[in-house]
Amino acid sequence: TPHGLKETEAMLEKASVEKSQIDKAKGKTLDEISSIVSRINTQLKDKKNKLAPQIKALRSVRQNFQQVEVKYLEKKGAYDQARSAMEAELEKTANDVKQLESEVLESEKNYHQLSMELCSAEGQLQRAHREARCQRKEERHSEDHQTMAEEYAAQITQYDEHCRELRKEQKIVKETHEDNLKQKRAFVQLEKLIGVKLKILKQEFQQQQSLGMGMVDPRGHQTGISTAGVDRLIID
Repeated sequence: TPHGLKETEAMLEKASVEKSQIDKAKGKTLDEISSIVSRINTQLKDKKNKLAPQIKALRSVRQNFQQVEVKYLEKKGAYDQARSAMEAELEKTANDVKQLESEVLESEKNYHQLSMELCSAEGQLQRAHREARCQRKEERHSEDHQTMAEEYAAQITQYDEHCRELRKEQKIVKETHEDNLKQKRAFVQLEKLIGVKLKILKQEFQQQQSLGMGMVDPRGHQTGISTAGVDRLIID
């Protein structure tokens, strides 16, 4: 319809105007971006020109560093090899020292042991020589015995006599053991009975005192106290 056609034309014109405005804005934006890019390129070129001598120097330093690094790696390899050889030698030396120390300690232990055995053997030899002189009656072992053998024999005889006495005492103890047990039980019963009797006497004495009937004889004994029922002792 004509009315719809007019609306369409109006919309197209409006769209054309908006597109024109957008194109202008886009062109302006592209110009701004181009200006910024140009400015950045200029700055980069200036920075590059300023850094060119430093980059050149850095390349030279890098070449020198590579040469120094090669020498360093060579020296380090030689050092590591020498260090490994030295550590191996030190470890071997330390092991040898430990082994020698162990051998020295064992030798010292054997030396002290042999010294003690030698001293003991020398003492025994001196006693043997002295015993030989005593047997030849060149000297006397002690005031009571001519030789050490006589002293040992006397001590053995004394010990044998002591053992015989102990066996006799053992026999007597075994024979009287049962009687002694009976006697002990009797004394225990007697002690208990005396304790009971003493307790009763104290109770009666206290009762007599409370009643005013207790009297003391010239010997200090309490009189007038009944002891009925506790004056007999029966021992099995």
